[in-house]
Amino acid sequence: MPFTYRPATDEFRRYLADMRERTLIESDNILYTGTEAVFRSFRGGLAPRDALRVADELPAVLRAIFVWRWDIEAPHLPWAERGTIRAVMLALRADHNFCRPRCWSMFWQASGRPCGSGTSTGY
Repeated sequence: MPFTYRPATDEFRRYLADMRERTLIESDNILYTGTEAVFRSFRGGLAPRDALRVADELPAVLRAIFVWRWDIEAPHLPWAERGTIRAVMLALRADHNFCRPRCWSMFWQASGRPCGSGTSTGY
């Protein structure tokens, strides 16, 4: 079994703790939705081959969130303005997405943290 799967839960818990500290959001559900929204918007602007290269650099649970329910046959979209990307992110589960709009840049930054604690994202 690849080592990356052994500490997967602990890595994800560290990611959630980091996001709680950065965003002051206590709900795991809101943090999960924010993370998924960032990943969906990001992968939508890439060809599948390039998006999978990005996913390969994520820890196991974040990688699973990145590719979950992804229609790789859908055409990738051109990069949009920041406001458009934010609107797309907020549209994910709009009735249950309670993340404050100013938090999206924090999700974006945290999902691509520089190398740190043994993984490419620092988790």
